[in-house]
Amino acid sequence: MDQKVLIVDGDPLSLAYHEHVLSRHFRVETAQSAAQALDILHRDGPFPVVVSDLFLPSPGGRTFLAKVRRACPEAVHIVLAADPTPECIMNAVNNQNVFGFFCK
Repeated sequence: MDQKVLIVDGDPLSLAYHEHVLSRHFRVETAQSAAQALDILHRDGPFPVVVSDLFLPSPGGRTFLAKVRRACPEAVHIVLAADPTPECIMNAVNNQNVFGFFCK
């Protein structure tokens, strides 16, 4: 279990669920905000996989994606979002270099 995954979600139940599922196969770190996640990235990174909510509070999901790309350019980024529009999904996949997009 040497692969690390960072999960970022402001919803504690969603965060706990994803941590529970992924911790069976990966070393999981969690953060409830983009700022906390960036601290973890700089302290414990790089992370091969980052799973995050697109609708994070300040600095926001899109800004967070850009900062992750700079901090961990090789990371696979998977985005979660509740009730995303089709345009939101297309933008994330096409413009934010997101590997996967999942609705929660």
